[in-house]
Amino acid sequence: MSHTRDRYAKPEGPPGDAPAVRVTDLTVTTPDGRHLLREASLTVHPGRVVALTGPSGAGKTTLLRALTGLLPAGTARTAGQVDVLGQDVFALTERELRTLRGTRLAYVGQDPGSGLNPRMRVRSLVRELAADRSAEAVTALLAEVRLPDDGRLAARRPGALSGGQQRRVALARALARRPDVLLLDEPTAGLHPELREEIAELLRHLAREHHLAVAFSCHDPTVVERFADDVVELGTPPPPP
Repeated sequence: MSHTRDRYAKPEGPPGDAPAVRVTDLTVTTPDGRHLLREASLTVHPGRVVALTGPSGAGKTTLLRALTGLLPAGTARTAGQVDVLGQDVFALTERELRTLRGTRLAYVGQDPGSGLNPRMRVRSLVRELAADRSAEAVTALLAEVRLPDDGRLAARRPGALSGGQQRRVALARALARRPDVLLLDEPTAGLHPELREEIAELLRHLAREHHLAVAFSCHDPTVVERFADDVVELGTPPPPP
């Protein structure tokens, strides 16, 4: 069994070519008035890959996490709107947010290995989040993220995996939920150039194959240039009126 676009189809959501993600003039502020994010805007359509760039501290992680309805502790949205799949994220109840994050929106953080239970084997890590928990579906997910399909890797625990393999397992777990929107924070950081390009190419493949809206933060201009359909640069001053 393999992933097909039909498996990802949902009856709800934005119609036609409407964006899956739309952020308009989002400002996030600390209690002392410092801006973590200022008037940021972002649009991501299904089937496209958007890269968030900018210097450290520009707010890339804050913007990605805002799409999930989570902001850094003590901060607040002081302006702007965040719409995901036709829903105002900050108007949702906690229960509605959990449903969104658990089904249609997937987020992979900067250190995906830290989110993998060290006691569990790869096949169990993927199965625990899968909409389809059959052995065939788990095997298909591992193949989807281009991990060896020899049975041995699926039996390993996270500590026996390389950093690149841990990232792919985290990605398989995200895909197991059959999301419509996939968010990744620095998915290529710390990898050697060849592996960075493999991960970036995989993201583009997933966006095209499954009509996913993909947004990822990245510091590597080569990866951004080669694999992103659109680029949003944060931390630059707004244009003059």
